[in-house]
Amino acid sequence: MKLIVTSPPYTRTVKYGTYNWIRLWLLGEDEKEIDSKLFCSSSIPRYLCFIEDALKEMWRVLQPDGHVVLVIGDVRDRRTDEVVNLADAVLKDHALPIGFELAEYYVDTIDDSQKVSRIWGKTKGRATNLERILVLSKTDADS
Repeated sequence: MKLIVTSPPYTRTVKYGTYNWIRLWLLGEDEKEIDSKLFCSSSIPRYLCFIEDALKEMWRVLQPDGHVVLVIGDVRDRRTDEVVNLADAVLKDHALPIGFELAEYYVDTIDDSQKVSRIWGKTKGRATNLERILVLSKTDADS
């Protein structure tokens, strides 16, 4: 079985280069250059468009018996203050139409002390406590 595991960028929360600078330094990479190339937006529609493009590429390179594991946190819509289950939107509106099948679905509650955003202390914002893990399979042997 082939597997792709990724935690897609969170909307407007984490600059991966900045917060992984030591790893990148050890690899000879520049964190600012990495951040400039990575997606970062607070727009849920732009995020979903980005994820759809990423899923299409995963579908293209994944072998027919392969799996993709996505870790996607719930987000708070700044306009409505409503918590959005982003994983369900990714699954229903983007992954399934491409041809992926849902193999497994997990919900992981993250304690505040374990969140990356804890490093901001009192200014950490209001990040949600749920991450959803989608295990998607590519079972179409003709792809």
